[in-house]
Amino acid sequence: MTEARYAAVIRHVGIARTVLDRFEALARGPSRTDALGDALGRIGTQSYDRDAARQLRIGEATQIFPEVWINLDATAAALRALGEPCSALEGIRAGEEPHPQAIRLGSDELNLQSAHAARAAIAAVEAATPAVDWAAIARADAAFADDAYRQLGGRSRKAVGIIGVVLMLVVLGCFVAIKILGNS
Repeated sequence: MTEARYAAVIRHVGIARTVLDRFEALARGPSRTDALGDALGRIGTQSYDRDAARQLRIGEATQIFPEVWINLDATAAALRALGEPCSALEGIRAGEEPHPQAIRLGSDELNLQSAHAARAAIAAVEAATPAVDWAAIARADAAFADDAYRQLGGRSRKAVGIIGVVLMLVVLGCFVAIKILGNS
């Protein structure tokens, strides 16, 4: 019953949290894919442009970040419609620009200050809605993600990747051995 009453709040907080998690991952910097691209670029097997990858991360962050505050604004509206207090969320929101941007003006730095404010706003909503079991929702979301990962073969992909690396090293070893024996 509680979840039905707070369905809009739960939905908007969930979206804001998910988008914010992705934004923070982009802000942390290069992913493993970037590191792999660097390594492949060094051995000459693939062209890789670190600056282009950085610009792609900034571009994605720029596109998704407004959704965080759009959903937090919708959360505040849903709380007001329920007659629930949301003064902490509104206070945090008042300290932000009307349309917060992912990038600080005049630079290409990601706006982590606004991201931290959004994280605080989510915590404020959770504190203002003790009737919602946010921990249970987080556990259910994590279980859903883990189940999806298993169904997609997450474990088997890792094994295939390891086998692929081992096979690549064997082939490389054979190639080196042939080159050495061929030069003798």
